[in-house]
Amino acid sequence: MLKIKTSCGSCSLCELIRLPYAEQLRLKHDEFRSILNGVNAPILPFLPSPKKSRFRNKLILPLQRRKGRLCMGFYKPGTHEIMEFRDCHIQDGRLAQAALAVKGVLEKFPLDIYDEKKHSGLLRHLFLRSSSATGRIQAAFIASGRPCPEINKIAHQLKSEFRRKGLHASGLLWNVNEKRTNVILGDREYIVFGKPKLEEKILGLDFEVSLSAFLQTNPGMAERMYKKVQEFLDLQADHCGLDLYCGIGSMTLPLAKMAKRVTGIDSAESSIRDARHNARLNGIKNAEFLCLDLDREAPPATKKIDFVVADPPRQGLSGLVMKFLNSRKVKKIVYVSCNPASLRRDLMLLQEGGYAIKAIQPVDMFPHTKHIESVALLEYPG
Repeated sequence: MLKIKTSCGSCSLCELIRLPYAEQLRLKHDEFRSILNGVNAPILPFLPSPKKSRFRNKLILPLQRRKGRLCMGFYKPGTHEIMEFRDCHIQDGRLAQAALAVKGVLEKFPLDIYDEKKHSGLLRHLFLRSSSATGRIQAAFIASGRPCPEINKIAHQLKSEFRRKGLHASGLLWNVNEKRTNVILGDREYIVFGKPKLEEKILGLDFEVSLSAFLQTNPGMAERMYKKVQEFLDLQADHCGLDLYCGIGSMTLPLAKMAKRVTGIDSAESSIRDARHNARLNGIKNAEFLCLDLDREAPPATKKIDFVVADPPRQGLSGLVMKFLNSRKVKKIVYVSCNPASLRRDLMLLQEGGYAIKAIQPVDMFPHTKHIESVALLEYPG
């Protein structure tokens, strides 16, 4: 893995930020090729991010009470000690302003802040996400219990402070996570004001995104990557296919505009609800969505499958998905990966199953970090 440590010091995320961008891509391309050693496939030049700064649309900050003072920021690398947040080069500037506005308001109230060592207290995290389409901000407090008595006063002051800074909130939510866990979001939500979902636009389609739903954090790069998926597939009007690990349908629905039918599959019920809602929102009737845990159940054995798109989590494709793909011998597979190591394993297994890897396109979804996403095109001969 990349050993260079050149972060700005505020957190452990941007290891490469002090290197010229072209040098970052060169280093990451060399690293990618090294990890994929043994995979017989052409690796294309890196697809660069259209924005090198202020591209990240999500900001999650833990809260602490230290010596009676409210602290909010990133964890110091290797610890759970919070370093105060002031700004971040990769964050949408509106989110940085919003975070500071929220902290200024919270400091006016004697709030019960969560202590992770004692598993006591109420407020745990601040969650912010921005829309590239509307500029609005989705805000949420993550807490260990129901809304505090001061929440309406806090909300009123937040609205005023946002207006003063020229910020616009889509809504404020209160999310409850009672568990002693590193998982940030809980299962219950209260709407303090505004809308429960954030409005976004992807490849010309409208999306409404729940707090817990996955949304790519670099919107411009996500669209560039989705266009590469479409280019690799080269869909025809009579093609039918599957979108595995589909989330809110951000790839399923654009593909459905080009194909006869696309079925999206995901294990998260909230994502599937969002995906179905987004299909109705855009008047798309040739996309269906199934809630299915692909670690435990294989994709449905439909009669006609011309293509499969798979965008799995870091652990890669499940054994059941791999067995399904190797048995069905699908004409085209486009594999979107966020982990080169699991990608290598899966590509080798698919090659053993008879698939030819036509091209691998590395994607710089996260400039200034060591993270590498990629899009691989596989075809079954004949």
